[in-house]
Amino acid sequence: MTTHTKTILAVLGVCMGVVIGEKTVFGSETIIVSLLLIVVQVGVYYGSVIAKNSFFLAKFFGTKKRQSSDDNNKESKEPEEEVDGSPTVLKNSQVLVATIIVATALLVGASRVQFIESPSRIICTDACVIEGRVISEPEVKDEYQVFDVSVRGGVGDDDVSNIRVRVPLYPEYHVGETLTLQGKILPPKIIYSHGMKKSFDYDTYLLINNVGSEMYYPHVVNVEEEEKSFTEILMAYKESLLIRINMYVGEPSSALASGMLLGNTQMSGELTETFRVAGLSHIVVLSGFNIAILIAALLLLLKPLPLVLRVGVAGVIVVLFVLMVGGEASVVRATLMAFVSLLALLLGRGYVAHQALLLSFLCIILYSPLTLLYDVSLHLSFLATGGLVYMNDGMKKLCEKIPFGIYKEIVSTSLAAYLATLPYVMYTFGTMSVYGVVTNLMVLPLVPLIMLLTFITVLLSYISSTLAYGIGYIVTSLSDSIIWIARTIEGLPFASLAVTVTFYTACFMYLFIFGVYTFLVTRIKNETLVTKEGESISGVISY
Repeated sequence: MTTHTKTILAVLGVCMGVVIGEKTVFGSETIIVSLLLIVVQVGVYYGSVIAKNSFFLAKFFGTKKRQSSDDNNKESKEPEEEVDGSPTVLKNSQVLVATIIVATALLVGASRVQFIESPSRIICTDACVIEGRVISEPEVKDEYQVFDVSVRGGVGDDDVSNIRVRVPLYPEYHVGETLTLQGKILPPKIIYSHGMKKSFDYDTYLLINNVGSEMYYPHVVNVEEEEKSFTEILMAYKESLLIRINMYVGEPSSALASGMLLGNTQMSGELTETFRVAGLSHIVVLSGFNIAILIAALLLLLKPLPLVLRVGVAGVIVVLFVLMVGGEASVVRATLMAFVSLLALLLGRGYVAHQALLLSFLCIILYSPLTLLYDVSLHLSFLATGGLVYMNDGMKKLCEKIPFGIYKEIVSTSLAAYLATLPYVMYTFGTMSVYGVVTNLMVLPLVPLIMLLTFITVLLSYISSTLAYGIGYIVTSLSDSIIWIARTIEGLPFASLAVTVTFYTACFMYLFIFGVYTFLVTRIKNETLVTKEGESISGVISY
């Protein structure tokens, strides 16, 4: 049994434990049964080992005795040679180890859920006055802005969850400010993904992020400036970077460019919907691509330094970057995978994307188990990356006849990510982007160029406004071309289909996609290609 297989069993076991512990009333029973199963299987395993050693000792001394016997006794050795291969330890040890791993993972997953403390909601149906500190970067919409505040008191000692506040676009608010708010505090509104089917539990999603209630257009009585924490200083610095991008890059291209570079979410609702229909929503969400570029640039700039210092400095700067942009699921996943790659570089080991993906997923689930059930961004990030890890090699072989290498790479990665997320998107959101792969083929070559030029624009803004305006004009032109492509695709017939599937239908779709993919790739391997054994996919953190 390979290490990767053991890791898969561990991840599946933890996930099953979390689901059983959260969704059923058999969490305690699962813990007890898993513990008993571990004890029994460990006893069986070591009992088999003792039996195996006893067998070989008996065989060893029996062989010495047979050496002094007559040659006619050689015939009697044949049955014993059959017994030599008969110990069930070698045959059943893998089953025992697999059972122990799954049982232990079940125990860990179900136990971890028992230690979760559900934050209480802050509810006030009358006009309440609260004092709260802005803890998230305001998300600007078309007609309002949204941010989270941490309540300091005045509602109840047991009410600990944060409040999501919706206020007008102006005046602007910033992270670290303390606001005195007056208004009603209500439970979050239920959001139906498609039709009247609630396939995404928005209420619980907010609660696991410690947001238990909302305020709609409260009266802001007072705003105070206080000393900011280290994280708030980093987030304030991000706001200054966004101001510089907006200064030298025209609208709406500045929103797109800042989204690519820093994960800014200030695009208009109309443009956000356009990108969703065109299948380009992922390019304005921070992911492993940003982390990979950052690490590559740091390792290149720090090349004169010893390897240990390069890896250490790169790791620290990546952590600071994540704190600055906010710890979204895709960023955390990419960061954990990046740390695995840095550790492999430091130890002189090969980077195996399969293991990095599973280990990062396991770390996130153990830290916050309920994200497994309610965090859509986590699901999409791991599904897309999993498609690249497990399907990208095969897709490259299927796209072997595409003439240009860069387009072959784009087609293979786009297909892998698209197929890996399609059933889930149809189930959760009830939509399907028909031209997503084609749009990505036209747009993705421009993304790293825009990110690089936006970064150069920010640097030049500290040196020369003229040079910054010049590079910013190029960024505006390139970003405008992406927006034009997205709007053109949106205007095509059947650009986005409304498709509603059940959970079991989505599972069947995954089985069908995996079956067809396996058949096609296996057929190509058998006919024309010989793959390298143990080959790993490098660079997958760039998604």
